[in-house]
Amino acid sequence: LDGGVEFWSIMQLDLASGSERTVFRQRERIGELAILHSVNGLVMNAIDPVSNRRQLFHVSVHDGKLTRITNDVSSYMNVSVDREGRYIVSGQRNDEGRVWIGNVNDPSSMVPMSRDSLGHQVADWTPDGRIVYDVYQNNRLSIWIADPDGRNALQLTPSDSDNSEPRVSGDGRHIVFTSRREGYNQIWRMGIDGSSPALLANVSGLAQLPRFAADGKTVVFRWFNEGSPPLG
Repeated sequence: LDGGVEFWSIMQLDLASGSERTVFRQRERIGELAILHSVNGLVMNAIDPVSNRRQLFHVSVHDGKLTRITNDVSSYMNVSVDREGRYIVSGQRNDEGRVWIGNVNDPSSMVPMSRDSLGHQVADWTPDGRIVYDVYQNNRLSIWIADPDGRNALQLTPSDSDNSEPRVSGDGRHIVFTSRREGYNQIWRMGIDGSSPALLANVSGLAQLPRFAADGKTVVFRWFNEGSPPLG
C-alpha cells in the first residue's frame, strides 16, 4: 500500500549483489508472469484499468514499457510460455450470471429475474419484498434494486467505480456494500434508495464482504491489512 492505495509491482533482484529494481508498477492487480528469454521481456496477466478484466500484456524488462496483447471481453486467467519462447498459452474465461428466484419448497420453480446474461455476485431481499443485487455491466460492478420480476429496476451506485456485495439492514433503511471509489476496497453505507452514501469503515488495507449483525446496527466485514492474515 502507498498512501492507503494498493499498488502492484514487478521487481528485478540481482542475486549477486542483492539489489532490487522496480521494472513496472501499477494500481491494478497483477496475476501471473511468464519470461520471454529471447527478447528480455515478460508476458503479464493483469487487470486492465479500462475494461476491469484480466488481460495479457507484454512488459519490457529494460524500460518497463507496457504493450497490451489481448483486447476483448474475455478474462485470461493464467499465462505460460513454451521453452523456446515461441508460443503463449492462457486460459480464457467468459462470465455469465443471473439472479434466480423460486419457492423455497419447490426448487423446480426457480426462474431468472432477468433474461440478460449479466454477471452477479450478491443478491439480498429487502423487508418489503424487493431485491438488491450487484450487476457486472459495461466492465463495472454497480448495485441495483428491483421487484422480484425484474420490473422497476433502479441503479443505486454510479458506474465510474466498482460497487458490489450489497446487504440490506433488518429495518430496510440502509445498504452496506464494498466500493472501490477511493481506489481500493472499502466498506460504505447508503440509503435503500441510494441516497447519502458514506464511508463506513475508514481502515487501512482492504475491506470486503460486509454483513449486518443480529442487532441490525453493527456491521461486520473481512479486513486485509498489510503483513497480517485476513480478519473477519
